[in-house]
Amino acid sequence: MLNHILGGGLSSRLFQEIREARGLAYSIGSDRSAYDDAGTLAVSVGTAPGHAHEVLDLLHAELDRLGAEGITPRELEVAKGHLRADLLLSLEDSGSRMSRIGSGLLLFGSVLTTEELLGRIAAVTADQVRTVAERVLTGPRTLAVVGPFVGSDFS
Repeated sequence: MLNHILGGGLSSRLFQEIREARGLAYSIGSDRSAYDDAGTLAVSVGTAPGHAHEVLDLLHAELDRLGAEGITPRELEVAKGHLRADLLLSLEDSGSRMSRIGSGLLLFGSVLTTEELLGRIAAVTADQVRTVAERVLTGPRTLAVVGPFVGSDFS
């Protein structure tokens, strides 16, 4: 839920603020990776070098705000709808089905049924997302930059 609200779709905070409202990036989004004992939440942005610092300032402000304030009821409902649709559409692709089965076994030790997954999506609350946001977004951050920059540009 947090990933979708932050940068996982066209309705996400980062897409709406940085791309649509300000026109500072052609592409922007977030993605998460889950592992047995760790995970990542990464944001990627394609922007002009002259906009890099402004985009980073806006990105940090949004991460801080989301970590401190949580999400709105509307954001939660949109994210739930997206995740439900994504799950159901993934049933039509054998690669996605196998990936879901493998991830379930590796991460949880079992494979949840579609009904169980839909139930878990429906059960998520805004307070739960806020708790995750506080834990994930308020910690240390790592920056990787590709482009015509020197290290001191981002010290």
